[in-house]
Amino acid sequence: MSQLDDPRDASLEVPLTPPRSWKTTEDSGTGGSAMFLSAAVMVTRNRYLAWPALFMALSNHFNQQPMRSKDNNNTLISIMVSFFALLTSYLATFVVPPDGTPVPLQYADTKTTPL
Repeated sequence: MSQLDDPRDASLEVPLTPPRSWKTTEDSGTGGSAMFLSAAVMVTRNRYLAWPALFMALSNHFNQQPMRSKDNNNTLISIMVSFFALLTSYLATFVVPPDGTPVPLQYADTKTTPL
């Protein structure tokens, strides 16, 4: 065995350098959960689910590392969808019907009024 092929030789060591861009396909799942909660808010008009969806989307955006993400648009879309879910959940509170009388939320879908 020659000296050039000896793996124990210290002169043959190469310092470790990370790659210029390190992209993985792993996701924390928080963005998908925030999108799912936002869709559930829009379907059920449950305003108590809108706040956690918005906080999860913001948390996903702030905890994102640039070396791990392929593109930054997913977190911004998640934030926008959760914000609009929050807006649509509170929209029924501020919208007044054409006749001018406010309708409680439990009677908003039916034409009957409480006795």
